[in-house]
Amino acid sequence: AALQLSDNKDIFDLEMRIDVICDLRAYGSDLFWSKMQELNYVFLQKRASPFALPVLARETDLPHSWTLSSFQDDLWRSLAGFASHVADEKQRCYAKKCQEYFVDFQWGFAINKATED
Repeated sequence: AALQLSDNKDIFDLEMRIDVICDLRAYGSDLFWSKMQELNYVFLQKRASPFALPVLARETDLPHSWTLSSFQDDLWRSLAGFASHVADEKQRCYAKKCQEYFVDFQWGFAINKATED
């Protein structure tokens, strides 16, 4: 995000290699999104406003481009993500572990919910 906001067009003039680790094309459109959720490749959640608690979203609610403005700003997730990057592990709000998916969203919800009560 910060790179995109820098407006430096040369940053994106680079070669990339992408390895496909899970090809879901065989599932077709009917089963694709349920398989994505089963594999924890997508987190379907949205907010009506910055302070509203999240609600379930549909795949059609996801951004349709990679432009930063296409993505929803989630200040609670940002706060939770920031808290997980404290250098001293004993002072961190939480630590991300393998096979725990979307932990920053879960903590963001907890912080948001605490401000509502």
